[in-house]
Amino acid sequence: MRQPRVRAHFEVAPTGPPPARLAAARSPRRLAGLAVALATVGTLAGLDARAQAPSTTAPAAAGADSAKSSAGDGGPLARYVPKDNLVFMASFDGLDAHAEAWQKTAAYKMLNTTPLGVMLEEVAAQLLDRALEGVPNRRLNGTEAVALLETILRKGWLLSFTAPGKGGPPPVAMLVFRGMAAKETRLQASRALGMLMGADKPRTERRKGRFVVLINAAGTAWWAEKDDIVIGPSKEGIDYITDVLDGKVPSAVEHPVVKELSQAEGTFRPVLTCFMAESGVTDRPLSGIETFVQTLHTSVGVTRLDYRWGFDDDALMSVLRLNAPSPRKPVLALFDQPRLDTKQLIPIPDGVDSFVTVSASPAKLLESIAELDRSGQVRGKIDELLERIKGQGKLNIEKDLLGNLGPRMTLYLAPGRSAAATDEAPKAGLDLGSLMTMIQPLFPKPTLVAEIRDPVAFNRALDATVIAINKELKAMAVEKAATLAEAGGEGRPGQAGAPPGQGNDRSSRRRSNRETPAPELRLAPGAETVKTYMLVVPPDSPIKLNIPGLRPTIRQEGKFVAIASTSEAARVAIDAVKKKDWKPSADIDQALGHTPPNSILLAVDDLRSTAPGILANLPGTIQMQVNTTIAVLQSQQGMQPGQVPGGYPGASAPGSFGPAPSTPPGGSPGGRPGLPRGAGGRDRGPNAEGFDPAGQPPSAYPGAGGQAPAGYPGSGGQRPPGYPGAGGQAPAGYPGSGGPQPGGAGNAGGAPAMMEIKVDPSKLPKAEDLKALMFPGTCAVSVDDKSIRIVIRESFPNPVTLMTFGGGVGGWYYTVSQAAQRAQQAAGGADGAGAAPAPGGPPQAGPGSPGGPASPRGRPGGPAGARGPGGRGMTRPND
Repeated sequence: MRQPRVRAHFEVAPTGPPPARLAAARSPRRLAGLAVALATVGTLAGLDARAQAPSTTAPAAAGADSAKSSAGDGGPLARYVPKDNLVFMASFDGLDAHAEAWQKTAAYKMLNTTPLGVMLEEVAAQLLDRALEGVPNRRLNGTEAVALLETILRKGWLLSFTAPGKGGPPPVAMLVFRGMAAKETRLQASRALGMLMGADKPRTERRKGRFVVLINAAGTAWWAEKDDIVIGPSKEGIDYITDVLDGKVPSAVEHPVVKELSQAEGTFRPVLTCFMAESGVTDRPLSGIETFVQTLHTSVGVTRLDYRWGFDDDALMSVLRLNAPSPRKPVLALFDQPRLDTKQLIPIPDGVDSFVTVSASPAKLLESIAELDRSGQVRGKIDELLERIKGQGKLNIEKDLLGNLGPRMTLYLAPGRSAAATDEAPKAGLDLGSLMTMIQPLFPKPTLVAEIRDPVAFNRALDATVIAINKELKAMAVEKAATLAEAGGEGRPGQAGAPPGQGNDRSSRRRSNRETPAPELRLAPGAETVKTYMLVVPPDSPIKLNIPGLRPTIRQEGKFVAIASTSEAARVAIDAVKKKDWKPSADIDQALGHTPPNSILLAVDDLRSTAPGILANLPGTIQMQVNTTIAVLQSQQGMQPGQVPGGYPGASAPGSFGPAPSTPPGGSPGGRPGLPRGAGGRDRGPNAEGFDPAGQPPSAYPGAGGQAPAGYPGSGGQRPPGYPGAGGQAPAGYPGSGGPQPGGAGNAGGAPAMMEIKVDPSKLPKAEDLKALMFPGTCAVSVDDKSIRIVIRESFPNPVTLMTFGGGVGGWYYTVSQAAQRAQQAAGGADGAGAAPAPGGPPQAGPGSPGGPASPRGRPGGPAGARGPGGRGMTRPND
């Protein structure tokens, strides 16, 4: 191998656009948006991003074995890893290696037959562009970074750690990227590696016939092994890896765990495999990962932890397995429960599309929880609580009450009343409490339904328990009333909140315990076969629930008991279990058919009512989170972020996908602050960004029908002065004005600019198109004598995981931009004439900025040739 080839990987990397890529590599670019987001927040679901199927024009031989064609030399990635003392290995085959199975999945269809993949690609490119601003020695833009991620997803990667063994073999940690040194990706890969090596000229060494490029003084280096790139932590480790490749040391290809995990299981095809296991070496200090694995074994009883992710017919499927043979230690003994029969589920009311059903013994659960504490303190606290509830009676809570519950139990959120069924519109002048009382029926109501083994014994135990609970509530109320009275009170006993001087006399403080109003579980009148206890809180009780409309209720009828947040929800739950002809819907029944054997818990989650709307509105949601995070971080330092005229910190310029000026920071699309769905778990019209859950842009945005508000693109009205295309002078410091802009060089130490994610409305997917391709997902816990498995099967990763991504990008961008500004100030460039804008600041008037001459193929405020963040006007190779 000639040295110039290796050196060229780094030295010839220009700053201009990358060379044209093969047509077969264009489609995967659209997948990397989801991968960027989910991988950044530390989830493996990012691997569900789009992959390119083998080109129809490719040779037949390549299509017949895409796994081999995508590998540098046709071998598995495990060939790099030493077999002995292997503690950790994660290997991703690459989506090209399983192209046929991938194309059958609903996720593939959502990403390829709708604009979802294109949208994710453009959003990811813009986010990466912003996140990379201020990074020292930056050599990639967002589009190029997305292209690299696509290659990694298509062709695969490996991460492993081998512990040092007896006789001198060194510890070996490595990272391998398949196909990254191939001609079509070599340039971008060299740029990415160059960012790790700093600005100095790279140093190379020849080790065992291979030229390696040193990254740092510690000996960390990388080299090209045919079309693969290998990164090793030390020279000794690199030598050991080359011995494995040359056949001098056995490789992990024949490792029994590696072989076991890579095998198909029924219709399940693993793509990602990962495991941790003890090395068995005890004659030296343990590394951090070895210590973690050993702790799992000694404290929890897990001898090995493994994970697989892949495709199962039309679903994405993952399996987390804890190898923990019976008899298990207390923490895992919680899972030793009766097996669940999915053919004998507790009926649920109409309209409930997500629920959790479990087979468990509450008494056994309580016993296992108590045994977790070896000191016995937990057991003592539980016994004390049970004894207080028992009082002077002969009730045995564990035997008579908990022992008669189960094993079948179901938990769900009873749907709230539709907004369309609201009796009347809110009247002007309503206080917050009245308004909350009015809208409370719209919210979902937590409901637990359990079967009863012995209804008669349970009935007696329930009555005794209620009496004991009411005594405890009374004692708590008396204690709180006395505390208020002794403090001179914000109110007299039993009348918290009364103004001073109105009821704080000595006689009121001496009210007897009997007169102190307290919450109470009261028996509601009804048939003898139905027993309903409802928690009633007197208005003058010192103990308040502070949740309007909340009426915790216990309702027993026959062999079932329901515990719900309202009496109506409890009644509906009991009515549902009496339907002998009840059957789950066809979609749920199909999902139940994939439940693994020996399951003790099954959660069914139908995201079709929420996920499509979240995905369709994703650009605006992420932008809002990025800008809100920047605004919050900036306000903590007493600085005002850059904001548009009349907007709050974090608001976006007109025409962007950010929050409208009337939207408060922290609002979430279509519902309560911080939640991904509207009231009752359903999409209810346009969200905070003005996007309709059906995926259509509002009439006020470009590309939408209807009249936009005055001053917005597409409207016939007058734009605010100073905006592009408007007459008049913008306020100083904003685009189009002659003054310095917030966060820029003319405002040293100012806030980073707010972000605008720009996506052409035609590239926004429609919620109904996404919904048509989705189906209910399941999460099951199955237990046998050897292991505990958690199996997740879904049509698409839950997009709620993306909701934290925007905040992460905002925090990262704020950190690097502030660091860059401090470095600029330290260098004396912040106050110098003609200084460049600080990273993160809005572009100054000049080439490529609003109000300045255009810069050919340049992003606003950037040098000629630099790419914009994407979306409309984003320049991309081969588009």
